[in-house]
Amino acid sequence: MQAPRRRRRPEDARLEIEEAARELLAEQPFHQVTVSAIMGRTTLSRKSFYVYFRDRYQLLTALVGPLRAELDEANALWLTGDADPAGRGRAALHAVAQILSDRGTLVRALADAARYDEHAARLWREFNEPVIERVAAAIRAEAPDLGEPERVARALVGMNLYCLFEQVVGNPRADVDGVVDALLTVWMRTVYPAR
Repeated sequence: MQAPRRRRRPEDARLEIEEAARELLAEQPFHQVTVSAIMGRTTLSRKSFYVYFRDRYQLLTALVGPLRAELDEANALWLTGDADPAGRGRAALHAVAQILSDRGTLVRALADAARYDEHAARLWREFNEPVIERVAAAIRAEAPDLGEPERVARALVGMNLYCLFEQVVGNPRADVDGVVDALLTVWMRTVYPAR
């Protein structure tokens, strides 16, 4: 006689799927992560995936959404702080680095997938553009003589992501303070050259 299937709360089943996807995305690129592979790491049937998610993209959005909120809080340390731009810049960069050190594989998976997958590229833009807009607005307010604030913001945010992905994400021995110091130097010399 077969044991009866254990019933679980829907939120528990959804969390099990999300955790399986997180594990897979830490091991392989997004294009290799299939619904079958995700569900193979759960105690649920493959069709259960579609009870909770329309497709892999909706799952990826659900995974990175909470990170976007955390990163926004970290960025706010620079964007809405006191008169010391270096101090608030260091605090913001360190907070962002810590978040990406802990859970940056998801963000990197989305950025990597955006290079070859139009749907992922749209998700990446939705994830990244609000930050660039806020940074550009801050540059306009704090460095009004600096030309083309949106391009400068895009370059600075892109530099942050590249350095953090290459040196911090997935590297438990990363010199986070060293990376933050290097990034802060570029930000300060770009946005506040007179200081």
